[in-house]
Amino acid sequence: MKIIVIGPFPPPISGFSLANQMLVNGLEKNHTVCTINTQYKRAHNIVNLSEQGKVSVSKAFDSFFRLLIDFFRSVFISEVDVVYMTPGSSIAGYLRYIPFMWLARIKKVPYFVHIHGSYFRVMYDSLSGWKKQVADRNKELM
Repeated sequence: MKIIVIGPFPPPISGFSLANQMLVNGLEKNHTVCTINTQYKRAHNIVNLSEQGKVSVSKAFDSFFRLLIDFFRSVFISEVDVVYMTPGSSIAGYLRYIPFMWLARIKKVPYFVHIHGSYFRVMYDSLSGWKKQVADRNKELM
């Protein structure tokens, strides 16, 4: 079975990235596992350390575009049996995984969304407008 795991991976070692790495290590014992690291690889791009951690449209677009290419290549070019993803519990963290969910549906590949922590429910309950509509279209995930 070929599985794609989408989410943050070390470094840095943190709760989500460490949990994902442990999952992959376990799955690799019996399956072929591909990973797509959703952490923005900015270490080599930082010229000014005061800019580290700041969000910009160009950083967000670059990060999202690279993730989408990796996912498209993994799901549409190769045979994949399952997609497992761990979106963040913020609206931005969740919304950036929506295209992966849609692509998996188009390809008819089963996908699992693992939402860490209880903040997601608080975030979802506070949504309105188009963000609420997008989340509602994926209601079976909650």
